[in-house]
Amino acid sequence: MNVAIFPAAGPDRDEEAAAWCVRLSEKPLGRREQRAFDVWLAQPGNREAFEDAAQLWGDIDHVAARPDVMRHRVDALEFHRDAQGRRYWGITPRRAAISAIAASVLLCIALAVHFMLPVPGQHYETQIGERRVVFIADGSRLSLDAASRVDVRMLPNRRELILVSGRAKFDVAKNPLRPFLVLVGDQAVIATGTSFSVEKLGREVRVQLYEGHVAVVSRTKLSAAASPLTAAHQAAPVERLTVPGGELIVQPGKVLPAVTTFDPDRSLGWEAGELSLNDEPLDMAVERLNRYSKTRLVVADPRLAEVKISGLFSTDDVSAFVVGIGELYGIRAIPAGDGTILLESGRNSHKNSK
Repeated sequence: MNVAIFPAAGPDRDEEAAAWCVRLSEKPLGRREQRAFDVWLAQPGNREAFEDAAQLWGDIDHVAARPDVMRHRVDALEFHRDAQGRRYWGITPRRAAISAIAASVLLCIALAVHFMLPVPGQHYETQIGERRVVFIADGSRLSLDAASRVDVRMLPNRRELILVSGRAKFDVAKNPLRPFLVLVGDQAVIATGTSFSVEKLGREVRVQLYEGHVAVVSRTKLSAAASPLTAAHQAAPVERLTVPGGELIVQPGKVLPAVTTFDPDRSLGWEAGELSLNDEPLDMAVERLNRYSKTRLVVADPRLAEVKISGLFSTDDVSAFVVGIGELYGIRAIPAGDGTILLESGRNSHKNSK
């Protein structure tokens, strides 16, 4: 028999917030539980109390394996489930029982804070033509494209990663109380447990969603919010990706991002050494190709920058790309003395630029 268990509405908001933290830390909420949580969260003062409790509860992840902390955490969870079961069957616990739940939870939190050790920042980097897959401290998987760098910091109330350059795919370990942030340029991608990629192309940021949902907000909006969870909740609909296969593009000078769709299978071709282009401006296609080869392509004629390129290309064979765009778009390739290849206009190079 499946029973939906909700924290009781007691007189102490902090106790209720602590009880919700216990419930959320075990597994994702069911539909009925989510509705109950949303109703509780909408009541005045509850959101702030929950965010305070969630920030403290997140500290536990730093020391979850310590026997002294784990013992109290298990006691808190068992006491919570036992008391909630009695509540469901109509036996109303006294305030002392509710206080005991909160006391156990808060004791666990206090121990975590007391024993918490700082987690040093790390960075993961690939060179030109190199791809790499790593697992970070929380169990999330990080796939780096060529010539990419991601800096990682595990903080008590969030997991913070900075995409310095290139592209990366993130398969996020679920933790509703400890959001997963990817900072890129002046944007922040907020998730809890999902799968998505982020790419930095010049000043443009592209986010592709494979599973779950994410919110993309400005770092200014993130700083103004009480927590990343609040920033994600307050994000405008156009700032959210909720359907896998959705792509969000943030362009310089535009207030709101553009939302489009993509083919997830083709988009991940880069993990296997393939680059899929679909009406991609030449300058961005060249920026991507340059991640894979020491033979550097340069768009020498600014008029070519917006020529739209489509096709499937091997990242290991830049020469095939050069030959292909020459035949299809009339673009000339002129070798330079330093190994650079200059791309210049040919007689038919502008016919596909519109």
